[in-house]
Amino acid sequence: MRRKFRAFRTGNCARNRDKRRGLRTLTTACCALAVLAGTAANAVAENRDPTLLYRQDGLSVRWHFQAGVNLVAEQDLFWDLAETFAPTANFDPDTVWFES
Repeated sequence: MRRKFRAFRTGNCARNRDKRRGLRTLTTACCALAVLAGTAANAVAENRDPTLLYRQDGLSVRWHFQAGVNLVAEQDLFWDLAETFAPTANFDPDTVWFES
């Protein structure tokens, strides 16, 4: 195993360097082509607005979607007023709830 590794290091070093250089050039060319293709696709896509529902006489109507999730935990909710003014209400001022 050691002899093969040493032979690989000494005998094929220039050949492997040329292969790596060619691979690097090919990778760079593919990346440049992908960037150019993406730029061209964005230029075409700018003409069509997917959020536009209606446009006429200067009036544009667009749609919008937004979502959110909250996990809320409170301690001494409402300053523990239930304990002061309605101790028989069994209100828990330390609570956790989920909002969406």
